[in-house]
Amino acid sequence: MKSPSLRHLTLLATLVLSAPVAFADYSISITPRFSPDELLRQITPLAERLTEVLGEKVKVVLTSDFKAMEQDMKAGRIDIAYVNPIIYPLASDAHEALAIVSKGEGGDKLRGLVITRADSEIVSPEDLKGKSATIVSLQSVGGYLSQKVALEKKGLHPETEMRLQEAKDNKQENVALAVYLGETDVGFIREDALHIADKYVPPSQIRVILRGEWMPSWAISVKRSLPQDIKDKIRQAVLDLKPGDPVLQVIKANGFVPGSDADYDVYRKALGLAIPKR
Repeated sequence: MKSPSLRHLTLLATLVLSAPVAFADYSISITPRFSPDELLRQITPLAERLTEVLGEKVKVVLTSDFKAMEQDMKAGRIDIAYVNPIIYPLASDAHEALAIVSKGEGGDKLRGLVITRADSEIVSPEDLKGKSATIVSLQSVGGYLSQKVALEKKGLHPETEMRLQEAKDNKQENVALAVYLGETDVGFIREDALHIADKYVPPSQIRVILRGEWMPSWAISVKRSLPQDIKDKIRQAVLDLKPGDPVLQVIKANGFVPGSDADYDVYRKALGLAIPKR
């Protein structure tokens, strides 16, 4: 076989040197609660900001549903996630929380309420044993888990000592309507959704009998295998966001506060998941 000529070696070196430099791309995703267009509107400004900070492309990837996002996080297909607090602990073997979003009066925490009709004989949590309850869903923070944790601290276990049913279409307003119409003894509803059905349900006809446990809100999480310097840059970038920043405006947030994996242990307990050894 003939040895390569000097001309061939020179041409090969030129091609190698002139080839584009390959930079690492990072993927970012958001919990799919809305239409793809709305999800892109919400997450693209953060992707663009992190692209500037990291000096490498952060591309948006969307998933079809909650389960798909959990699976993609576990499989390493999502490097950075703006993720709700139910999916995060399920995928936390592969991801770690860096920051928690802060919104509204609750800041970086969420909680739910137990409501009943104003004329109900139920006046305290102690009256709930054996009663029917309409909840948003078993995986809803403000529509079930917050109340579940608070009630269990009082010695009542909703899943075995109450009659639970999920609201139609898992909507908060349908919980309030079921309570008002007398279709259920009590309702579990997110605190900031208390007046969501005021057009149909007179506020004077609803009474709060329990305020649930405060639970951490949505997280910015990253793949655990990312280099530490990249994690630090991402954490600092979101913590540096100030109220009014376009990145925050599209997700209706005030900012982010420091967060860690341990903050979500309250969800692990509520969901029956093991607490990691640290």
